[in-house]
Amino acid sequence: MKGEIELPLDRETSWRTVLTLALMQLLGNLAAIPLNASSVNGVTESLFSWFFWTFASILIIWVAVFLSGKVGLGAPIIEGYLPREKRPDWIREVASFTTFGILVTLPLYLSINMGITKTTYPPCWQLVLASIQAGVREEIFSRLLLMSLFIFVGKQLTKDDARPNNRTIWVGTILSAAIFGLAHFDNTPYSPEILVPLLGIFTGNALLGLLFGWLYWRYGLEAAMLSHFLFDAVGSALVVPVYLWGSLVSRITLSLVLILFGIVSLYQLKHNRLT
Repeated sequence: MKGEIELPLDRETSWRTVLTLALMQLLGNLAAIPLNASSVNGVTESLFSWFFWTFASILIIWVAVFLSGKVGLGAPIIEGYLPREKRPDWIREVASFTTFGILVTLPLYLSINMGITKTTYPPCWQLVLASIQAGVREEIFSRLLLMSLFIFVGKQLTKDDARPNNRTIWVGTILSAAIFGLAHFDNTPYSPEILVPLLGIFTGNALLGLLFGWLYWRYGLEAAMLSHFLFDAVGSALVVPVYLWGSLVSRITLSLVLILFGIVSLYQLKHNRLT
């Protein structure tokens, strides 16, 4: 694919990259305050919490950037490794793979949210803003930190002097995706009655974790962040409201639009691969 990029191996850890990611995380945390404030005691507590954990996470982000640089992964746009002329292909390909991810996981996503009622569902604008936080924070932790860590350890175990081999990268991708799926249980107490929903939550998020991990590998951290944000925003603010509570016409219309985007995405990926 023309939009893929390969970062240099054993790069030095850049404080500019670390602080940029910390700032992005802070902005994402602030964007999630309206949704968070509607379910907790107030905005003041949320502001303190978000600022505290943003500053506390700077060390974690530094470790994540260090590890990613050692295995040839990272954030190509922030680090300045994605040429300007290559960015249109990068955007088209990331959007195309995200579209396929939405289409593949759509039935599972809807089944997980079947128990949600319209009266308790948050406003869509709050969900879109909260999607910014999810896309930034969860990808920093799951991909930049965990996936890079697993690949770094695998590289040491296989004693690769050059880049980690594909097997090592896939193992790291799968392990981080599994943890990503488990993390979405949100401390839900287990009971036999909710076993099937829990399996659905794990499977859906683990599959998405594989997609985000593959994008991180091939297109960089920003691709995983963008894909994660788009999936959460489209899923929570459009797919769930339309399919669960919309009219038959709106459901059919959205289905046709998604199918059309899937066809366009397939054509775009095939065109980029052949040219």
